[in-house]
Amino acid sequence: NSCKFRANVHFVAANFYRHVHFEKSNFLELANFNNSYFGGYANFERSHFQKASLFNKIKFNATANFENAQFDGTSVFNETIFDSFTKFSNTTFADRAAFQGVVFNASAIFRNAKFQQQCEFQNTFNKYHAEWSLETTFHAYADFENVVINNVGHFERVNFKNYIPSFLRVDIATTRLEFSDDRFFAKTDFSEDAIKRLGLLKRLSEEHGQTEQALNFNAMDLKAKASSDDANWNFIIVTWLY
Repeated sequence: NSCKFRANVHFVAANFYRHVHFEKSNFLELANFNNSYFGGYANFERSHFQKASLFNKIKFNATANFENAQFDGTSVFNETIFDSFTKFSNTTFADRAAFQGVVFNASAIFRNAKFQQQCEFQNTFNKYHAEWSLETTFHAYADFENVVINNVGHFERVNFKNYIPSFLRVDIATTRLEFSDDRFFAKTDFSEDAIKRLGLLKRLSEEHGQTEQALNFNAMDLKAKASSDDANWNFIIVTWLY
């Protein structure tokens, strides 16, 4: 632990059969763990990745701990399998974060994580408990398209600062999501795509008997449509004047 890697790090297709401790380590250049296997506890708590970090197609057989880690560059976990408890609480993603096609076979916790650029959770499978609640902040677009959450997806008190999140193409009948009220959602995203996303969130809430949540998304949907219409009329008037 507490290692400092000054050059590119390549642990490609490495096999770590026992516990591995990278906590408080500092990766100054590329950190590449693609196609590796972690058989024991993988501890990256408080590690700092200053450039790109690659964790594609990895298998974590035991707990994977990335709590309080800092990712300054692009971080990519595509098609990785987490077979045990996964912890990203208080983690900061300063650049793009990609978790496409990831499998979480146990609880995945992202409490108080900060996503400062676009994050991608498309086609992710959550077998048990998926929790992003308690002050997690998405500063850019959050894409959960076609995500599968077998239990409840907890997004209470999650801040979607600038964009309405996408849950398009999820299974309406089996996907139950818990959100807080409109104080935690973007106030200026009135695009056609945003209106579609709000409509889907309203339908999801209605399907699962979440009346108050459905009414909240309905109000947000109506407001977005009204703001979009106002913007279109203003554009027409300005164009006509010129």
